[in-house]
Amino acid sequence: MSTLSEWASRERAARPGLTHSVDPNRPPLSEGLALAGITFALSLLLGLHMVLQLHIVPDDTIARVANAYYVLFSREPHLGAIGFVWNPLPSLLELPLTVLRPLWPPLVADGFAGNIVSAGFAALGALYMNRILARIGLGRLWRLLFSALYLLNPLILFYGANGMSDAMMVATFLAAWEGAIAYLQHRRLGSLAAAALWLAVAFLIRYEAVPFAFMLAGGMLLGLYWQRRPAPEIEGALTIFLTPIVYVGAWWVYMNWLIMKNPLYFMNSAYGNASSVGTGSYYYFGLAGVTHHLLAAFLYAAQFALLFWPVVPGAIGALLLMRRKGRSSLGPLLLLGTVAVAGLQMLMLYLGKSAGWDRFFITYVPGGFLLIAFLFSHVSVHRRAVAGIAAALVLLVGDVGTLVALQNPILGHGDSVYIASVLSSQPISSGNGQFRTIASYIDAHPRLVVLLDTFSLWGVVLASRNPKQFVITSDLNFQSLLHYPGGRVSSFLVPQPKGIAQLDAINRAYPKLWSGSVPWARLVHQFPGPSHVRLFRITPNAP
Repeated sequence: MSTLSEWASRERAARPGLTHSVDPNRPPLSEGLALAGITFALSLLLGLHMVLQLHIVPDDTIARVANAYYVLFSREPHLGAIGFVWNPLPSLLELPLTVLRPLWPPLVADGFAGNIVSAGFAALGALYMNRILARIGLGRLWRLLFSALYLLNPLILFYGANGMSDAMMVATFLAAWEGAIAYLQHRRLGSLAAAALWLAVAFLIRYEAVPFAFMLAGGMLLGLYWQRRPAPEIEGALTIFLTPIVYVGAWWVYMNWLIMKNPLYFMNSAYGNASSVGTGSYYYFGLAGVTHHLLAAFLYAAQFALLFWPVVPGAIGALLLMRRKGRSSLGPLLLLGTVAVAGLQMLMLYLGKSAGWDRFFITYVPGGFLLIAFLFSHVSVHRRAVAGIAAALVLLVGDVGTLVALQNPILGHGDSVYIASVLSSQPISSGNGQFRTIASYIDAHPRLVVLLDTFSLWGVVLASRNPKQFVITSDLNFQSLLHYPGGRVSSFLVPQPKGIAQLDAINRAYPKLWSGSVPWARLVHQFPGPSHVRLFRITPNAP
């Protein structure tokens, strides 16, 4: 840390106006805000269409809204109800919107609070994409054209509108990229600090922020070395860059240990990603032979570059420019950031802990745009017009390729059904109807005190008029009431133990309950549907 202090002191002495200097490469704020406003409006309109007309409500969207809802409206309101498996920031941002449920129920019942938040982050991503293009060296015409093509990419547009965390992740990645580029170009400490803080925010949204941060740090290290920066500066820059995400990660581990009594609860919980994949619920033919086969895992991850094929020529061009050190200090930063998340997915696929969905490779899209723009910026001035048209056509064809790829059963795995619904304007079937039926039945019996696991039955609580009628997973006495329900709860609500419902807490505690083989539980009602839920009355001889 002494070298960091010495370097900072020298910088202040050599450049006393450093922290107040005008940034020569930042585009006008009005330009970015206009792009952000258009993006927000477009994402919100598409989100309304998907939720209200097509009934597209991804489980990940509404589950995070549900976590926010439990904080204020469960039997035992407390912040810990937000959960410790998935990163907390999406639910924290959706928390104020859940208060507005009485004014418009779909905010919670259909998870539209999530769509609002993802649209906001899509707007943020548009602003930072425009800033990065300016820093790379694109004039106003070209950066507006490239930004528009980026915003209209089907994968970016869909995730900006659907309420999931992917657009949020991409926006924070772009913000961190922009700050890192600004530092490499102008040695702006404020930009470096901003990039570091954005990485910490990214961790609170998705765990993929960790490999992205360290790959970006590797790109910065190489760029600074090629610029012949002194060792103390490199050490200080990397320390500033990585400290916030390290501290936030340590805080998250501590919170898991303090509250869940397991510092790695977010990794090895019964509700975590590894457990869900382990049930076999997410297996499909495209994953055959990938687990514990390194080459197969690499090829599986690599093929998703077809989600936005320009990333391939962009990466090859960046590698060629990296040989010319004086002109390519940004190349490592862009290239390593582009492949960071895909590299993590390759490892997860090898270990058999990834569902292999297309959204896990969404960073190929912003990375591909930045790499193509980077190559374009190195074209000589008198060839810019022709090169710009060619680059725009490449990006446009790339967007069309994304649309085609999303309809492929492998490349579109996870989203092909939704994309088909959007393209045909045909609504899809969902489990929300079943949840509403269950909620209506329980609302009609206000004396019931029903214990359920919200991991698989979150929609019941969201659809109910009286959420305090339920004992849910985040309640402080949930485990006690689960194992000793006699005289304390009147009913158990349990899904059929298949797929991820095998992880339901009631099914894990009483594997034979759903089949009716627990003597102190009597079947009262069953609700056929995707989850085939059964309601059992707890008799007086229960433990």
